Amino acid sequence: MQNEPLVSVVMATFNEPKQFIEESMSSILNQTYSNLELFIADDSTNEETIKVIDDFARKDNRVIIIRKKER
Repeated sequence: MQNEPLVSVVMATFNEPKQFIEESMSSILNQTYSNLELFIADDSTNEETIKVIDDFARKDNRVIIIRKKER
């Protein structure tokens, strides 16, 4: 893995349904190519979506959150 280039994936969120966020993030993080980082650009989303994103970030250090407090 050390010789493989780092791939950065950017995903924007704003009040998407919880299931959509879970499926999208799981799909990205469970790729066979693992040298990646997932940037979540969270545009002041709802509490349910925030919880899902934060849970993923706690479990996987490849998740990087960029969060705005207000739209």
